[in-house]
Amino acid sequence: MNQAASGELTVVGTYSSRDELGSLTNSFNNMVSGLRELIGTVSETSRKVAESSEELSMSADQSSSATEHISHTIQELAYGAEQQVQTVKSSTETIQEMSSRTKHISNAASMVKGTAHTAAVQSDQGAYAITNAIGQMNAIHTRVSSLSQAVTDLGERSKQIELISKSISDISGQTNLLALNAAIEAARAGEHGRGFAVVADEVRQLAEESSGSAKQISELINQIQRETQTVVDSMSDTMHEVSSGIDVVNGAGEAFRQIQDAIQVVTSQITEVTAAVEELLHGTGEVAHSITDVNKIAEDTAAGTQHVSAATQQQLASMEEINMSASRLAGMAEELKHIVDRFKY
Repeated sequence: MNQAASGELTVVGTYSSRDELGSLTNSFNNMVSGLRELIGTVSETSRKVAESSEELSMSADQSSSATEHISHTIQELAYGAEQQVQTVKSSTETIQEMSSRTKHISNAASMVKGTAHTAAVQSDQGAYAITNAIGQMNAIHTRVSSLSQAVTDLGERSKQIELISKSISDISGQTNLLALNAAIEAARAGEHGRGFAVVADEVRQLAEESSGSAKQISELINQIQRETQTVVDSMSDTMHEVSSGIDVVNGAGEAFRQIQDAIQVVTSQITEVTAAVEELLHGTGEVAHSITDVNKIAEDTAAGTQHVSAATQQQLASMEEINMSASRLAGMAEELKHIVDRFKY
């Protein structure tokens, strides 16, 4: 019994009797047998607990390490998600500014297109006015040319009238001379030549009047010729100016045609630019919409990673507690093993 009390559980009571001492011996043997089984079970259990606590501690260490790695990765992911949110916000601002500028360009292109259309209409009107002006200048040129020819013909006719007037003047002089001779002859004839003298005097007077009229006609013709020459010179200058005006108007017409061609080219280019700007505006709108969606996803991702990061931190703390509990359990199992090892069973 002293051996059993010192931990020697292999002892067996050998006293055999039906008395109280024999009954006590049987009870002692049963107690020692039960203690052997109990100590064996406790020893096996403490061994398994120690092994399990070691495995749990190793698993907790691995889980802690993995959780720390996951936590670090999640933190990097959260930082990246936050950076992505900032980048998306910056991209959104850039796209919005780009969209605003594109709208401004589109409005400006529309205004330029309208201005170009107005310029084209005005250029067409100007070209039409130039064409009419050319027609009118040509008509003026034709009329001035005809009038110049008529004035020239008038000058020629004036020269012919001058010749006729000169002939009349010559004839009047000769007639006056003949009348003078007739008067002399009538005076010689005396009474018989008196009637002839009267006729001769009337012829002389008529000749003098014809000569005076011829001089007046000659003076008028000279004045007409001078005025006609002035008109001819003026007509010549007018013809030259009209010709110069026609050249200028033709040049203006050509300039208007070139302006029309240039406006057509500019209008075509502006139309293409306007179409491209409208496509760009539509594209920036779609990009802005997509970036808004991406921004929402990035914000959700950032929020999710924050939650996951918090959860991993909690899990890491739990793993540390489990590791500490496993360490304490291993210590308790080791203490229990030391206690059990005092027994021999």
